[in-house]
Amino acid sequence: MYNNVLDIARKLGKSIQNSEVFNDYLIKEELFYNDKEAVSLQKDIEDKNILQKKAIIDRDTEKINVIKCEIDKLNNKLLENTQYNDYTAAKDKVEKLMKNIDNILEYFTGISGGSGCDNCSGKCGK
Repeated sequence: MYNNVLDIARKLGKSIQNSEVFNDYLIKEELFYNDKEAVSLQKDIEDKNILQKKAIIDRDTEKINVIKCEIDKLNNKLLENTQYNDYTAAKDKVEKLMKNIDNILEYFTGISGGSGCDNCSGKCGK
């Protein structure tokens, strides 16, 4: 019985892998990561977020505000990028598919697999 369940899980994994939603995601992901401007913008945003966290730790309000404006400008520019928008939309669809699968499994088993906890039923506030 155990092997049968694992075989079904493998078939589910292959079905996901072969799905139009997943394949569209892979294509859009590759296009995004091959777009040097989009990747550069994303890296610049990540770098600014690190600087902002340091400014928060240092309680440097002026620097926090300057960096926040810089991040907002970079985010707005990134949101104008077609590859980024296509990638995030495709990623959202895959995440929704996976969440729906998780919900179905949880419905039938009563076990939640998406909390990141060891089946604590949300008692830790997560």
